Amino acid sequence: MIIIANWKMNKDFKDLERFMDSFISLQSWEAISDLKIFFSPSFPLINEVRNIINYNSLNSKIRICAQNCHHEIDGAFTGEVSVKVLDSLGVSSVIIGHSERRNYFNETNDIIEKKISNCIKYDMIPILCFGENLNERKKGNYLNVIESQVNILNSFKKIDHEIILAYEPVWAIGSGLTPSLDEINEVHLFVKNKFPKLKILYGGSLNLNNANDILSLNNIDGGLIGGASLDPYSFSSIIRSIK
Repeated sequence: MIIIANWKMNKDFKDLERFMDSFISLQSWEAISDLKIFFSPSFPLINEVRNIINYNSLNSKIRICAQNCHHEIDGAFTGEVSVKVLDSLGVSSVIIGHSERRNYFNETNDIIEKKISNCIKYDMIPILCFGENLNERKKGNYLNVIESQVNILNSFKKIDHEIILAYEPVWAIGSGLTPSLDEINEVHLFVKNKFPKLKILYGGSLNLNNANDILSLNNIDGGLIGGASLDPYSFSSIIRSIK
């Protein structure tokens, strides 16, 4: 089971220290077998998260995941961060193609494909996000939309590198709305049939109230958690709800 805390543009150094102190003190999650926890802080906090993980000898359970990377390795791209730099910081994975990146920064499938290629080059795990917006869901063409997003993996003739997929229905992110279990299972099964060897996470208003039911579905390999991961007690409780 894979659980990712995507903190987005939240938390400063003091917030981070308070969170990690509380989270580490609630280590009842440590006994869960086959559990991998990824923390995805903003870029300036990566090194501090790594130091805390190392100091508390939590390397076997907790890993660092970047929220994004640039699609080039080097160059004159002010304000951007490459996988080359992330690799030097001990980052093991990168969230790619999140709906907020697609919507606010106009990221296309071509750009996303380049980012995945760079991650593979540096032996980092790309976490490819996909999902439909509310209009696409209402029109009923959401599976076609999802297929076009995940099919970029077909560019990699043989997927022999670890890649993780994450279904995040755009209309559910931060809205408090959650698809039904049948709706979630339909999408996960559809993608699982296309890429049976890849793990698929669910995200989109995943919280303590629905985590037990959602994470118990057969075709779900974990969760990508946003707002509910900002509180250490809420996040710990979600992890403990795993069966």
